[in-house]
Amino acid sequence: VAQRIGQAEMSVLGAKGVNILTNVGEEAGQTVMHFHLHMIPRYEGDGQNILWNPGTSTPEELEAVRKEITE
Repeated sequence: VAQRIGQAEMSVLGAKGVNILTNVGEEAGQTVMHFHLHMIPRYEGDGQNILWNPGTSTPEELEAVRKEITE
């Protein structure tokens, strides 16, 4: 559904791209305590900076997390 809405924003609104965001939990910035998506149409030179600087993990750390999630 989000992909279809994003495609509509691009074709109907002329957006050049779309950011799709969700925040889960207060620590992640959630202020409305139900699931929802932010569909943000993006335009060249729009001045918006939605940045995320991912951390780094070793292969061993990633494997440990994978095991916790899947086992």
